[in-house]
Amino acid sequence: MLKTKNGIMIATPDVEIEKILTFTTCKYGGFSNGYFAYLNMGFGVDEDIEIVKANHNLLKNTFNINNVVTVKQVHGNKIINVSKVRNDIIEADGIFTVESNLPLGIMTADCYNVQLIGEKGIANLHCGWRSIYSGIILKAYEMFESISDKIKYAIVGIGICVKCYEVNKELAERFYEKFGVEIIKDENNKYFLDLRKIIVQNLLKSAINNILNVNYCSKCNSFLYSHRRDKGKTGRMMSVLMKK
Repeated sequence: MLKTKNGIMIATPDVEIEKILTFTTCKYGGFSNGYFAYLNMGFGVDEDIEIVKANHNLLKNTFNINNVVTVKQVHGNKIINVSKVRNDIIEADGIFTVESNLPLGIMTADCYNVQLIGEKGIANLHCGWRSIYSGIILKAYEMFESISDKIKYAIVGIGICVKCYEVNKELAERFYEKFGVEIIKDENNKYFLDLRKIIVQNLLKSAINNILNVNYCSKCNSFLYSHRRDKGKTGRMMSVLMKK
């Protein structure tokens, strides 16, 4: 569902989870201008860094959270285990922690964010096609298993819908061969991937059954940033996950 707090628009699951803060920022409520208007959370999109810092400070003050742990995404399956805020550049596509009051943030602008909530730990994952294909969901599941933790919820967040996500034939066939997913082709011989469905299938294969969907397409909705719709000139949303 969509909510607004202190002028900031966020998207959340319809179900509230006890002792968990989870949301994804939308475009509205910040200080950015031009291509990045208004709440760009990404430092790597050629916007004045001080404006992005102001957006982050607004978010922290509005939701009463500390600095958010984020990563420089590399479109793979690397997940880091963190116990405190780090100021160095971390190259990864997932973040895991067992700590409370340590917010984890993943940036997106068409790729999906996937949040896993266990009895002990939490993980926030960046799930574009490359990360999904390289097995980031299974790798995250194994991190929970390594500490004998049971995943109670999975949240599949905002991302590009199947109608908007045209791919080439080769990529569609690769996903069919690896995951057995349906090859979707329209009457014009254009191919499409249903990343949300593929993510859900991967979660179910890992025996993660309690799945919540924040079902908004980044490209269809003008209140969200979309790399495809805006031809690369756009800001970044941030999904936030924290144990209280």
